[in-house]
Amino acid sequence: MQLTSKWIHRIAEALEVHPGDVFQPPQAVPIIWLYGSIKRGNLANFEPTNPERYVVPLDDPEDTASVWLGVMDDSLAPFFHWGDALRFTSYYEDIHTIAEGRLVFITTDDGREILGTLEKVHAEFVFDIRTMTGVVHKGVKSKLFRLFTAAQVRALDDETVELIEKYSRNGLLPD
Repeated sequence: MQLTSKWIHRIAEALEVHPGDVFQPPQAVPIIWLYGSIKRGNLANFEPTNPERYVVPLDDPEDTASVWLGVMDDSLAPFFHWGDALRFTSYYEDIHTIAEGRLVFITTDDGREILGTLEKVHAEFVFDIRTMTGVVHKGVKSKLFRLFTAAQVRALDDETVELIEKYSRNGLLPD
C-alpha cells in the first residue's frame, strides 16, 4: 500500500499528532567527494570515473574553496589514521602570516601536487615544503596553496576494526 498524504492525515488524526510527526522524509546526507588519498605519506589520486566518497556531516556543504583527501593508511599517525578525511582550503591571503610547520597541500606552477609541512616562506607563493616522507622541496613556486583546515574522523564499526586487526597481525596495510 502506498502511503499517500490522505493516509498520513488520517493516521495523524487517529494518533492525535501533527502529520509531520507521522512521516518525515529522509534528510539528505552531505557527501564528501575525495579529491585524492594519502598512502605511505604521499598523495594518490583516485580515478575520476570512480571517485571515493565519505558520508559525513558537513559544516558548510556549499564550500567550493576546499578539497578533501582520504587517509588510506596509518602513515600520518599519531594525528590521523586510516579512514579519516582531511580538508584543505584554498588560501589567497598574505602567505607570510602562516606559521611554519603547518600542514599544506599545494599545486606547483609546473602542475605537481605536494602534501607536507611548510618549512619556510621565501617570497609570496615560494616555499620550502617537507613531505610526510621527509623529502624537502626547496623554493617551490605554488600556483594553488591549500591550508589544512579540518578533519573528519571516520567512526569505526566492528567490521572495520576486525579488518584493521587482521591487517595489523599480518603486517599488511589495507588498499
